[in-house]
Amino acid sequence: MKKYSVAALTILLAFSACKEKKKEQTQSIAPQTEQVAPDSLQTAVVQPVATTVTPSQEDKYFLIAGSFLNKEYADAFQAQLAQKGYNAQVVQRTWGTNSEYFRVACKSFYDKSDAYNALNEMQQSEEIANVWLLIK
Repeated sequence: MKKYSVAALTILLAFSACKEKKKEQTQSIAPQTEQVAPDSLQTAVVQPVATTVTPSQEDKYFLIAGSFLNKEYADAFQAQLAQKGYNAQVVQRTWGTNSEYFRVACKSFYDKSDAYNALNEMQQSEEIANVWLLIK
C-alpha cells in the first residue's frame, strides 16, 4: 500500500511541476511592440499581378472511330482520319477488359456532357460509321 501511495504522490508532484514551468514560459513570452512615428512610415503601393493558372486537364472521354488488335492498322486508320481533318489519336487502355486493342479516337473531351453531345451529333450525321464513346 505504501508503494502505491508513494508512486501516486510522485506522479502528482511531477504533473504539478510541469504546470508551473508552462506558466513561467507563457509569462516570459510577452509581445513586444515598438512605437513608430507616423512620419517615418512609408506607404508601398502593390499592384496585383494577373496570372492565369490553367489546371492540366487530361482528356477522359474519347469518340472511337475504330478499334484494332494490330498497331499498324490503327496507325493507318489514324492517318486516314487526319486526311479528313480530324485530330485523331491512337488510344490504348492499360487496364480492364479488351485492353489489348488499339482504339483510334477522332475526338477527345475532358467534360462528360460535351463528349455525349458530340457522340449524338456524329451518330446522327453518320460521318463515321459506328462511332462510340470510350471512358478512360
